[in-house]
Amino acid sequence: MPKNPAAPRSRSRLVDALRHDVLFGVRILLKSPGLTIILLLTLAIGIGATTAAFGVIDAVLLRPLPIRDQDRVVVLSATNAARGNTPIGLPSSGVAGLAESSGAFARVAPIALQGTVPFAARFGDRLFPVTAMFVGGDFFSVLGALPAAGRLLSSADDAPGAGPSVVLSYRAWQRDFGGDSSVIGKSIAMINGPETIVGVAPAGFDYPAGTDVWVAMAPVERMFPSAPGPNAGFPTQVVARLRPGVTLVQARAAFANYLERYPARSLGDSTARIAHAELFAARVVGDVRPALVILSLAVALVLLIALTNAAGLLVTRGLARRSELALRSALGAGRGRLIRQLLTEHALLGASAGALGVWMAVALLRIAPRVAPSGLLPSAGVRLDLPVLAFAVALTLVAVLAFGFAPALLATRSDPEVALRAGGSRISGRRHEERGRRLIVAAQVALAVVVLTGAGLLARSLDRLQRVDLGFAPQSLLVVGLEDMTPFDAHTQSWALGAARYDAVLDAMSSQLPKVHGIVGVTTLLVRPLSGTAYELPFAASGSPSRDTANTPRVAWQAGLPSHFHTMGTPLLRGRDFTADDGAGAPAVAVVNEAFARREWPGRDPIGLRVRLNPSDSTQPWRTVIGVAANARFRGVTTPPEPTVYVPVRQTAVAPMFLAVRTTGDDPSIALAPLKRILRQSNPSFGIRDVTTGGALVGEQLSRPRFLADTLVALSGAALFLSAVGLYGLLAAAVRERRREIAIRIALGATPAEVRTLIMRQAAYILALGIVAGTALSFAGTRLLGSVLYEVSTTDPLTFVGVALALFGTAAIAAYAPAARAARVDPATVLSTE
Repeated sequence: MPKNPAAPRSRSRLVDALRHDVLFGVRILLKSPGLTIILLLTLAIGIGATTAAFGVIDAVLLRPLPIRDQDRVVVLSATNAARGNTPIGLPSSGVAGLAESSGAFARVAPIALQGTVPFAARFGDRLFPVTAMFVGGDFFSVLGALPAAGRLLSSADDAPGAGPSVVLSYRAWQRDFGGDSSVIGKSIAMINGPETIVGVAPAGFDYPAGTDVWVAMAPVERMFPSAPGPNAGFPTQVVARLRPGVTLVQARAAFANYLERYPARSLGDSTARIAHAELFAARVVGDVRPALVILSLAVALVLLIALTNAAGLLVTRGLARRSELALRSALGAGRGRLIRQLLTEHALLGASAGALGVWMAVALLRIAPRVAPSGLLPSAGVRLDLPVLAFAVALTLVAVLAFGFAPALLATRSDPEVALRAGGSRISGRRHEERGRRLIVAAQVALAVVVLTGAGLLARSLDRLQRVDLGFAPQSLLVVGLEDMTPFDAHTQSWALGAARYDAVLDAMSSQLPKVHGIVGVTTLLVRPLSGTAYELPFAASGSPSRDTANTPRVAWQAGLPSHFHTMGTPLLRGRDFTADDGAGAPAVAVVNEAFARREWPGRDPIGLRVRLNPSDSTQPWRTVIGVAANARFRGVTTPPEPTVYVPVRQTAVAPMFLAVRTTGDDPSIALAPLKRILRQSNPSFGIRDVTTGGALVGEQLSRPRFLADTLVALSGAALFLSAVGLYGLLAAAVRERRREIAIRIALGATPAEVRTLIMRQAAYILALGIVAGTALSFAGTRLLGSVLYEVSTTDPLTFVGVALALFGTAAIAAYAPAARAARVDPATVLSTE
C-alpha cells in the first residue's frame, strides 16, 4: 500500500504549531510576572492543600485495613441504661457461648473492656514503657490478619497450661527492637512476669490506637482466679466475624438477645442492657472521621476559591487582550486557533501550579505527623504514594479545564472589527461581563465566609475549653506511673500481698519527698488524670434510698496519701484533708465530692454520715465522711464532674498506679530526680514510667480541638487572602477600563474623595452580596461542626459578626490601592489620548 506523504507533513505542522503555542505562552506569562506569580500561588495553594487532605483521607478512611474482608468484622459492646449508659463488659467466660448460641457469628474473641493499659517492660537490661491490650487468643484469627514476623496469637495461647504470650505491634517492633526478627521467641517482662514474644502484627494494624503489645488474656486471668460461673474472667467487648448474609442490624439483634438472657448480675438488670454493634473499620477510625470531614470540606472550599479567583483573573486578562486577539483574528487566525493558544497558556500555568502544589503537599504531609494530635493520623504516617499522586495529576487537569476554558471562550468571543475600532478604550464594559466578574468575586467572598465562620466557631470553642474549671490545678504537677517489677507468682502471693509491697515506697514518698526544696506535696492516684477512665464500684450510703446492688449507679473512687487535696489543688468545701493518722488501723474515713453529696444527701450536711464501697464484700468497712471536696473533671476536660468518693490509700488493699507530685515552680520536672532517688532507696524493684506533667495532660486533651481550630484558621487565612486578591484584581481592572469615565468625572468637578468613594462603594456592594450569600451557606454548613464544638452554638452571633468585620476590614485594604489610583487619574492626559 502506498504511503500517504501528507500524513508526516500534517504531524510536523501540528508539532510546530504546538511548539509555537508553548513558546508564545511562556513569553506571555513572563510578560506579566506579577499576575503569573499570583496565579501560580493561588492555584498551588488550592492544589497542594487538597492533595494533602486527600492523602490523609486515603490513609485513614479509604485504605483497607490489613485484615480479611473488613466489612464482615464487627465490634460488639454494651451499656447499662440504669447506670447512666455506662459501659458494661461481657465476662470473658461467656464470649464463646455467643458464637455457639446466636447463629449470627462465625467466630468471636474477647477484648478487654478497659482498653489499653500502660506498663513498664523489661527486655534484657532495658526498661521502657509499653501500652498493652489484653485479647482472646482468637483475636487475630477473627480479624484474618497475617503476621509481619513469627506468628500471631491463636486459641492455643488460651489453653490450660499455655504460658503468657504477646504479639508486638509493627511500630513497637521497629522502635524498641530495631525490626530484629531474632526477638521472636524471647521473653519480655511486664507486670505478669516473663511473656514470650511470639510474633509481630502486620504493618498499619493499630487497634486500639497506640497499642504496643497484644497479650493473651486467658493466662493472665488464671493468675487472678475468680469463682467459676457466668461472672468469671475480665469484662470484655467482643470482636466477631459475621456469617455470610448476616447484616449489622441482625448482628446487633443477636447480641442483644444473648445479653438479655445472660445470667451475670455484674451486667445489671437484663432489661437495662443495651447492645451495640459497629463495623470494625468504623471503630478503628473512631471519632477521627468528623474532624477529617470538616477539614476536607474546608480544603475543598479553599480550592473552589482558588479556582474562581484564577478564573476571574484570567477573564480580566483575556478581556484586556481583546485588541491583540482581534488583530490576530483579522490576520486570519480562526477562533479555534485562538482558543487553542489561550488553553496552551492556561495549561502551562496549570502544570506549573500543579508541580508547585505537589511540592507543597509533600511538605504538608511531612509536617502533619509532627503537629497532628495523637490518634488523628495512622501510626505508619502519611506519604505521597501513587494513588495520591494520581489524584494530584487529575486535580490539576480538572483545575485547568475549570479555570481556563471559560476565560478562553470569553476572550475570543468579541467582534474583531468592533475591538479594533475601540483600540485601547474601554471595550470590556458590557454590563453582563461586569456582572459576571462581580459574581465571581462575590462567590469567593461567600465561600470565604463559610471557612471563616467554621474557624471562628472552633476558635471560640477552644477558648471555652481552655477556660474550663477542672477542679484541680494541673500547673506545677508532675504525674508518674509507679511500676513494681517484682515477678508476680500466683502460687505464693495474693493480690493483697502484692499491694503490700507498696507500703515502704508510700511511707518513704509521703515522709521524705515533701521535705525536698521546691516540693510541697505528693499523693497517689489509681488512674492518670484526664485519661478518660476511672475506677468505679457499687456503694451504699447511710440515709440514702436503698438500691439493688446490680443497678446501683456506680461511684468513681480514688485513693490518696495525706494532704491529697492540697497536692492536687482541689478545694475542700467542708471538713478536712487526709492525714498521717488515717492509716490502716485507724477508723475508716472518706471524702466525697459535691456531686456525690448533692445526689445522695440532698439538703443534708454530709460530715459524719457514712458510705461503703462495694457493699457485697463483707470485708469492706463503713467509712465516715470527713470532708466534702469540690467537683473535679478527672476523666476529661469535656466530661462533666461525676460523683466521687476519696479514701486513704493506706486503708485499702489496692496497688496505686500513679504518683502526683506538687512543686512550687513552673517546671514540675525538678521533682523527678529526688523521686527516683527515694524510690531506689525504698525498694529498688520499683520503677517509674509515663512521666508527664499536668499541663501536658491538659494539652493532650486539647490537642485535637486546637489542631482542628489552628488548621481551619490557617485555611481561613488562605481563603481571606485569595478573596482579597480577587477583589483587588477586579477593582484594578475596573479602574483601568473606566479611566475615561473617571477622567470626565474629575474634569467636571469630582473630588478625589468622591472618586475613591465610587470605587469603594463598588467593593462594598460585592462584599455585601458575598457576605449575605456566605452567611446563608454557613447557617446550613456549620451544623457539621456540632459534634466538635463545646458550649458554642453553630449560630453563634458573635462569630458571624466577627467574620463580617474581618471581611470588611480585609476588603477595605484590598480596595484602597485601586481607589487611590483612580483618584490620581489626570483628566488632561487621559482625554488627550482618546
